[in-house]
Amino acid sequence: MKKIGFLYIAFGIKYIKEAIFSAKSLRKFHPDASITIITDRQIDSDLFSKEVIKPSNKSYVDKIKYMRESPYEKTMFLDTDTYICDKIGSVFGLLKYFDVCMATEIGRPLFKDLPEGFEDHKEFNTGVILFNNNSKVQKLFELWEKTFETRKHLDSHDQPSMAIALAYSDVKFGVLPNEYNVRAIYPEVLSREVTIIHARLRDYQKTLKKLNKNSDMARNWLPASMECIPIYGNALTKLWLGIKSVLSPAVNKVRSKLGLQGDLILPGKGRFEE
Repeated sequence: MKKIGFLYIAFGIKYIKEAIFSAKSLRKFHPDASITIITDRQIDSDLFSKEVIKPSNKSYVDKIKYMRESPYEKTMFLDTDTYICDKIGSVFGLLKYFDVCMATEIGRPLFKDLPEGFEDHKEFNTGVILFNNNSKVQKLFELWEKTFETRKHLDSHDQPSMAIALAYSDVKFGVLPNEYNVRAIYPEVLSREVTIIHARLRDYQKTLKKLNKNSDMARNWLPASMECIPIYGNALTKLWLGIKSVLSPAVNKVRSKLGLQGDLILPGKGRFEE
């Protein structure tokens, strides 16, 4: 078993293409990284160190089930719609202290029939997961799968079931910085340069440049206007960007009617066709 590596789980042509696109961005900063993809067909790409062929259930359960088959002692799982913007750095060092690390989910999604008290629980985004391959984590993933199976008639998302599984798990849990899982289609507070974008975009470098503007200070990312506003910026800048964020939705509607595409791709819309 190798010590450190990256894991993709991709079933179907669209998601395989996304995984290849993401892996290319990863290779740019980590050319010698060990990258495994678990998929349902052979892939004609030298980006992956290892391909594992598995049958698909065509649901989120594939991701949950096969994450347990990581060939690494320390793994960073990446959703296929991620884009690596910088060196991953020392974040694997968190696994000296924690078993599993994730960034918090943006906002508070409303899901049905949560256990008592979970209505006020902050969820974690499962698009980037850093984890040790130990018995506690294996049990967490097993519980995650079981919880997902009991809830899948309520919703298709895997994050509520992860939150519930964590509550009943013995793992030591750590929180990744926002910059390691930037959901660029949602407003977000950033403090450093972005490492991983987790969104479907038409031009990642263009968006990254905007995300990293004023990266030496805390800033608010506003996707409606595609701007980062310094939290402690001057009043005139804040006023202008605030006005721009209010006007941008109307401008975007006009652009859409004219057939002009924006940078963001809304949830449910893929970059690649099946």
